[in-house]
Amino acid sequence: MKFFKIAVYVLFALSFANLAGSLYMYNGIMNKTHNINVSLPADVMQMPENCKLRDSQIFQAILMTHHKIGIHEPGATEFCPTCQGAMKIVDNINKGL
Repeated sequence: MKFFKIAVYVLFALSFANLAGSLYMYNGIMNKTHNINVSLPADVMQMPENCKLRDSQIFQAILMTHHKIGIHEPGATEFCPTCQGAMKIVDNINKGL
C-alpha cells in the first residue's frame, strides 16, 4: 500500500511540474511580439494561373476524346477544340460562298 501512495505523490508532482512548465511556455509565447514575414517565391504567386491553365488543358483533352469517339455532336460543345476547328472550316466555307 505504501508503494501506491508514493506512486500517487510522484505522479502528482510530475503532473504539477508539467502544468507549471506549460504555463511558463504559454506566458513566454504570449508576451513576445511576433513579426514573422515570409516572402513567397514568384512561382507560388503564379500557381493559381498555372492550375487554371492545366485544368482547361485537361478539360479540352477530355472533350477532344469525346469528339473522337462520338459522345457529343460536332459543334454542340463550345469548349471542344476539335469542334471549334471544324466550325471555323465550315464558317470559312460559308464565307467563301
